[in-house]
Amino acid sequence: MGFVEIANVAVERWKAGRRNDAIMIPIIYNYRHGIELVLKAEIREAAACLRGDGVADPGVQVDGVNEWVSATHSIVVHMQRVSRGEVLDDRAAACPPPVEALMVARMHNQSASPWPGCNAMGLGAGM
Repeated sequence: MGFVEIANVAVERWKAGRRNDAIMIPIIYNYRHGIELVLKAEIREAAACLRGDGVADPGVQVDGVNEWVSATHSIVVHMQRVSRGEVLDDRAAACPPPVEALMVARMHNQSASPWPGCNAMGLGAGM
């Protein structure tokens, strides 16, 4: 995830004594945007898993998922929709681990997928 990595580099430079107040907002923005992209990727992955399980609901089809993740950049809105089971059916919310855990794993570059039958780092397959 490039946005998180660049923010990490900037923070390490800051901690090493190369402080520049002008880069604080870009650091925060890069972390925030990286989290948004990870969340959207995990939503797409969960939808792909549901399609693989035979769910035919339009809300989990590629076009339906792309439409709703592209509709806003609000992390809160996406988390609320996932928590309420919108678009993704109730099985997505019941699948361990929760989206939050997948986001943390993705941000730490863990390649093993906690979703049975899915490759967490192979996003884009079917998307």
